[in-house]
Amino acid sequence: MDKGKDFGSPNIRVIKAPKVALVGGQGTSSLSFGEIWHFFEKELNYPLSNLDAASMGSYDLSKYDVIIMPSTFGSALNGSAQQKVTDWVKAGGKLIAIDAALNLFANKEGFGLKKL
Repeated sequence: MDKGKDFGSPNIRVIKAPKVALVGGQGTSSLSFGEIWHFFEKELNYPLSNLDAASMGSYDLSKYDVIIMPSTFGSALNGSAQQKVTDWVKAGGKLIAIDAALNLFANKEGFGLKKL
């Protein structure tokens, strides 16, 4: 290196690839799920873990850095699952809620989303 820190230097830190999960199943839009899955698996060649919305309360969310919630209808997550996701976000997890999935977190403390 002519300038800056050498790549072999202890000052360079390795960036680990985030573990990403995609929520699907009853209450989520299969079209939205499929579109996101296809983009990650086929276009980006990036692995995704698939989580079932009905079982969200039983997963160890700490295994994931990012959770993607595709468009939803009705109540895709029950109250305890929503609380688990909320706690995961407060602990530093990154949640990407798309389209109607935003409504699951609107008017909830800590999210800054308001229903109009």
